[in-house]
Amino acid sequence: MKRLMRPDVWFLPALLGAAVLGAVLLSDGANITAGENEIKHHRARHGWESAFDAFSAVCGVGLLTRDFEADLTSRGRWTLTAIGLLGAVLFLGAAAQAAQQLREAAGGPRLPSAALAAGVFLLALLPGVPLVWGVERAAGSNGGWESAAQHTAAAFASLGWLRPAPGDATAWVYAFIALAGAVGWPVWFLLIPAARRRFVQAAPLLRGVGVYVLILVVLGAVLCAFETPREMLGRGLPSENTLAGRPLPERFARSVLQAVSASTAGIPTEALASPQCSDGTRITLGGVLLVGGLGGSPGGGIKGPLFVWLLAGGAVVLGASRCRTTHTGTLRCALAGSTLVVLMLVLTLVVAGGLLLIDDRTRSPFDHPATFAEAWLDAASAVAGGNLSSGLTARVTGENLSSGGRHPVDQYQYGMAWLMFAMTLGRFLPLFVLSRIATVRIDDASRGVSPLI
Repeated sequence: MKRLMRPDVWFLPALLGAAVLGAVLLSDGANITAGENEIKHHRARHGWESAFDAFSAVCGVGLLTRDFEADLTSRGRWTLTAIGLLGAVLFLGAAAQAAQQLREAAGGPRLPSAALAAGVFLLALLPGVPLVWGVERAAGSNGGWESAAQHTAAAFASLGWLRPAPGDATAWVYAFIALAGAVGWPVWFLLIPAARRRFVQAAPLLRGVGVYVLILVVLGAVLCAFETPREMLGRGLPSENTLAGRPLPERFARSVLQAVSASTAGIPTEALASPQCSDGTRITLGGVLLVGGLGGSPGGGIKGPLFVWLLAGGAVVLGASRCRTTHTGTLRCALAGSTLVVLMLVLTLVVAGGLLLIDDRTRSPFDHPATFAEAWLDAASAVAGGNLSSGLTARVTGENLSSGGRHPVDQYQYGMAWLMFAMTLGRFLPLFVLSRIATVRIDDASRGVSPLI
């Protein structure tokens, strides 16, 4: 019974169960604006779309086959939001358990229980609703409290399906809400005196948040540099409708906004399809998604602390090679960070390769072949949980791949199945690695054996 309560055992069946439940609920025709006749004539595709959207919501990805605002009814939007929040709560609970396992194995203090972390997450989400409602109302939105609650949940819980228009002022509010969610339960606990005294240390925690924000600003500067306008041969300067066509101050501000939104909730704030942005921007954003936010947040990715552990792994290897005694807790954390970074990177590359292959077999002869940068961005979104897409996801899952015309049989299911596999494995792999590393026996490094072998 104790083994069944381990996160590497119970989380995957729970995740799949929630996704299947969501697919069944979304398949109800009352959830979409399309008429019954359309569903009747495209029943197979409707089932695949319901499953794809459910997996995307439960895994916190946000890549949808339907437009959240236009193609779903009020009931459908609430259903998708509820499924997404269920997936976030399951992930937070499993992550808290896995982190506690690793903390105990490394000899550190206890962390809050899974139920407490998930409960504080739901409470921390609520203050954002009136803020979003006020800003959206000032911007002229007619969505009311319902829209504000759904948009707050999408940003705070890293559900990703928000699509603010480029340059929209409300996008900054969504980014702020997403950042509040991405810093995780340690920061949320600062607002609870009893939890603050027991579980967190304010000074180092706030320094870590400050460094995280600084890194996001630097990444914004990198994106801005990639979008520096240059005259195209025979085409002149970039259009004002693109990021590269805007003045430097605006371009920098919008680049920082995109970096924050991508890292925290996987929300796109700029057009990322060709030729509206550069390959360098797409590759950088894929890396931002892959790293993700800080620990204790509902977002996906590798998480910032594990990258710190990866850097610590270099010092561990050097120390072990010189037969220096190293604390086994440090060895364990370095092994967790190194293993997870490598596996997530390999998984993303494999998914990108699969997308290129599927696109090559299904695309129209009139479409340009997908580039590696486009496949990398969409693969990172599926694996790390984000809604940033170059358009490749829509191309390998679109209605144009249905039977009829140039396709004798349906071909959209290949892209959908591949991406659902990537979403599920990307959500489960970090928890599996942390939980298993917690049980690995690590001998003292003074014996001269590398701890990473």
